[in-house]
Amino acid sequence: MISSGNGSPIGLLLSGGIDSTMLLNHLMTTGCRVVPIYVRSNLPSQAAEMLSVVRSLRSLSNPALDGLVTLDLPMDEANPRANLRNRMGRSAAGPMPQFSRDVRQMLLFLTAAQWCAKIGVVQLASGETKHPRELAGQRVFYRDVDLLLGGAAGVDVTIIRPFAQLQRRHVVSMGRRFHLTTNFSCSSPLGISHCGVCPKCERRREGFDQAGVFDTTTYVRKKVVAKAA
Repeated sequence: MISSGNGSPIGLLLSGGIDSTMLLNHLMTTGCRVVPIYVRSNLPSQAAEMLSVVRSLRSLSNPALDGLVTLDLPMDEANPRANLRNRMGRSAAGPMPQFSRDVRQMLLFLTAAQWCAKIGVVQLASGETKHPRELAGQRVFYRDVDLLLGGAAGVDVTIIRPFAQLQRRHVVSMGRRFHLTTNFSCSSPLGISHCGVCPKCERRREGFDQAGVFDTTTYVRKKVVAKAA
């Protein structure tokens, strides 16, 4: 539940993608005070994401929008689980996530939540939408994040997901009047351009198609669709 009526700010993980950018707009229009947070991990998409984040923030002029907070989280791709344990300052209790991608996401939430806790921000918002093909995994992941923050890490920050019941097509429809193509969502960019074939690009295309919104995004490569025999 979103609650900032008392003037308490909400931290927002802002990646520069469609979901988090539209959530920023949603929070601002509902009267929330927002602290945008970008976590730098030196991944291939960082330059393009930062450009999108800066563009999004410049397009808004609202006294309830705080300045961008950038946090550093160098990823240890060789041993992400050890990275997670080290970030907590002690051994993590319980089983670790199975997939490296999930561990990286947990590190991202932990880093942002620890910063929020230090300045008294008690809610951290994520713009992630519902992925029907990954619904069970999403539930498990966010359950584990809650256990990590409230248990082993001892961080009193609540993760909120206002778009948790929406699919990408719903968020794209919400953003019809915005320049959505200035947002960036690609895990294997070529420079600052969408590659066109990674899972993030596939989900982006799918969101526009299902929403019936013309996608003017420039994709470097077109996905090859196998023809039926």
